[in-house]
Amino acid sequence: MEEKIKSYVEGVFRDVPKSERAENIKSEILQNLTDKYRDLKREGRDDEEAYAIAISSGGDLSGIVADLKGENVKYSYAYEKQFEKMYDKQYKREKKKCAAFSSCLWPLTVCIYFLISFLIPGIWGISWIIFILAAAINNLYAFFVFKSNPRRKSQALKSSVWIGVVALYLILSFTTGRWDITWLIFILGIAVSNLLHAITGKNEDGFDNEEDDK
Repeated sequence: MEEKIKSYVEGVFRDVPKSERAENIKSEILQNLTDKYRDLKREGRDDEEAYAIAISSGGDLSGIVADLKGENVKYSYAYEKQFEKMYDKQYKREKKKCAAFSSCLWPLTVCIYFLISFLIPGIWGISWIIFILAAAINNLYAFFVFKSNPRRKSQALKSSVWIGVVALYLILSFTTGRWDITWLIFILGIAVSNLLHAITGKNEDGFDNEEDDK
């Protein structure tokens, strides 16, 4: 029956032009309907009843489809709330993924830190840099996970770049001892940050979510 839900959503979005925004919205609607169906099944509803209720819970999707197709849409409070509810669910799901990743990353980082510090002689002075690298990885993961909030996605990428720059600066400085020139890496960091901002700064189809982080 979940395949039937997927077929329904695919049918609704059949004529929608391909874009990152459209794919994100379609995926979120499919996830919401599937979650609703599973909840109803756990309550003891039969397949057909659970399917019908789940589909109806999605509301009228014609406005969303028309908007994605570039057609004039008569906005209403219900339409705005439909979008708001959908993105709120997606954002919360993305935050849970990031929290789960962090809960695994940091204990693993601590273990690796002590492991390499004890196994490699004389590395205690710089092995702590692994925590900076872990922070960069954590932000990079958030960049790939967050799709509902472009601002949060951009912030995660920018943080990853600068944390990575700091880590590289410290590694090069400690290993070479050339503190007099290794600071130049920050100039490279500015160039890389601006380049990535130019590439990712504009959301596809001109869609820009300026909502504050919840």
